[in-house]
Amino acid sequence: MRASDQADEQVLLQVMKIPCLDDSSDYETVLWDTACTGYSVRNDHAVSMKFPCQRKTLRVITLGGELKEIEGLIFDCQIKDNVHEFKAHGLNEVTGILNTILEKDLMDRLFPEVNGAYKMCGAPRVDYLIGLGKASWQPERSIKARGGGDF
Repeated sequence: MRASDQADEQVLLQVMKIPCLDDSSDYETVLWDTACTGYSVRNDHAVSMKFPCQRKTLRVITLGGELKEIEGLIFDCQIKDNVHEFKAHGLNEVTGILNTILEKDLMDRLFPEVNGAYKMCGAPRVDYLIGLGKASWQPERSIKARGGGDF
């Protein structure tokens, strides 16, 4: 498959790796979702960070429009990036695995001014999903990609 074909089939998501609150060498992974207003956290991650939580009965509407009640956890989360605090719904998984590394030549073509851009893609797990309700927290655009879009 040519890089030009890959560009049409790939989806680039805005994912950010931030240092953990406990100053360990690990990073937390945030998926910035501009298509929602909510906040989610991976349950295992929230428990490992010792975030306080409350058990709540949640009313959700499925994609088919069906109203359901589910038992869930609401965590009081913090992220180190400027130490932001927020409440997030606990999920077993925030999203699927994002560890697909795009080809170096594709990333170089999309982001020619970013040295080592291909090393920045991929994440084994997403710890947080943060939507537009916290738009001011999202990273600022720094480089315009040749094919359109921001980095």
